[in-house]
Amino acid sequence: MVAIILNSGIGKRMGSITTHIPKCMVELRDDETILGRQLKMLSSKGINRTIITTGPHKDKLMKYVKSVSSMEIEFVHSPLFETTNYIYSMFLISRALDITEECLLLHGDLVFEDTVLEKVINHSQSGVLVNSEADLPEKDFKARVVNGLVKEIGIDLFDTDCYFCLPLYKLSDGLTKLWFAEIERFVEKGETSVYAENALNSILEDNCLDAIPFSGELCAEIDNLEDLEQVRRRITEIER
Repeated sequence: MVAIILNSGIGKRMGSITTHIPKCMVELRDDETILGRQLKMLSSKGINRTIITTGPHKDKLMKYVKSVSSMEIEFVHSPLFETTNYIYSMFLISRALDITEECLLLHGDLVFEDTVLEKVINHSQSGVLVNSEADLPEKDFKARVVNGLVKEIGIDLFDTDCYFCLPLYKLSDGLTKLWFAEIERFVEKGETSVYAENALNSILEDNCLDAIPFSGELCAEIDNLEDLEQVRRRITEIER
């Protein structure tokens, strides 16, 4: 299994903290960054190949990764990180690298417990994390779920069959190829400012993506300083 970590965003909602470093290098505590924690957990699960996309502060990110991880790391830089969404970074991955195995796809600002990662990796089919008990967030991803299958992922989904969704995916090699192919079609049409999930939605009617349930466990994106402080407190509570 190969892991793909999307780290090409600017992180502007983090204020001055991301002026000189990418968001994934923000410290959760003295000895651990967001990305460092992710890489350590992935390695503990036997994942030895990881692809990391880069945007701002590329050189600092690459130097940092090489200092904290001995796994096989491949970097894909997005030179258009200021004007495109991560759909373009995924497009560059599809052009540069041949992925012929199961894929774990996650965002570089995602913090999670070991049990959550294990649940996703051990899931028997393609899936994405869905919390049916949480309140629907205003600006984060929601998933439309029908009979346990995700049929649509987006921000503006507030129907009764829609639930909080976090971007931690397990993808079969077949679904990965189909998603990348659809991403290529979007980019060729000039649609580079939309979410990569817009391309995924185009193929979900005919392909299975399970809703992998989670509730109560730590799994959160860090979008702003308030999120960062909440996650820091939660880590302290869990590991006390």
